[in-house]
Amino acid sequence: MSGTSTKRAELSAKSSLGGAGAEAARVGATIKHFREARGMTQEDLSRAALLSRPYVANVEAGRKRPSVRAVARIAAALRVPQIALIAESAGVAP
Repeated sequence: MSGTSTKRAELSAKSSLGGAGAEAARVGATIKHFREARGMTQEDLSRAALLSRPYVANVEAGRKRPSVRAVARIAAALRVPQIALIAESAGVAP
């Protein structure tokens, strides 16, 4: 699959999820923002949160919605309240 075809498939998948896809993208962007602000790699975060690196990558990209347990682990690893990762007013645009 070419890069353009892959991008179209990703956009199609996100748009077919509707609000859930937008929410996953927003939460993922917020997690990425906090991770980068702390100078952490995805590998660092995945180890600290006891999650796989591909899972963290998929959450940050908005392809996967994190479970409640994953949000708790990620928040603890980033040393932020869980609500900071999921609140709509977090102020981080995807």
